[in-house]
This record gives sequence, structure tokens and C-alpha cells, in this order.
Amino acid sequence: LAMMPQTLLDAVVITARLGFQYIWIDALCIIQDYEKDIKCELKFMAEVYRKSVCTIAALASGDNGGGCFVQRNHLK
Repeated sequence: LAMMPQTLLDAVVITARLGFQYIWIDALCIIQDYEKDIKCELKFMAEVYRKSVCTIAALASGDNGGGCFVQRNHLK
């Protein structure tokens, strides 16, 4: 876990805190720099997400090192 990017670590923590035992992280399950694997696995992604109980998306993160939690400006 020490070498895992922050966003993926955050997702593991979120999953555990929600009480789930399993997590699908597409960046770990699909070879990201291998076009053949991406094309093959993308066919199954709708089914994977359709059956998910919870989907975590780190939309504010610029990359997988940014984490799921970001500082926000509080309303005045």
C-alpha cells in the first residue's frame, strides 16, 4: 500500500469505512498503457458499474495522486 497513489488509498479507506469487503479499481484491473487490454475490458465496464453498490469518483483530482478529499473554500 505504501506505493499506491493517494486517490486509490482514499478509495480503499472509503470502502472499508462503508463496511464493504471488496473494491474494483479499474486503474489496477485494466492495464492502462495497453490499448488491447483497454479495448477488451471496456466492453465489460457497463456491467461492472451497473452492479456496483457505490461508485467513488475523485472528480476534483487532477490525477491518481491528488486524492479523493480536497480543500474547499467555505462560504462567507
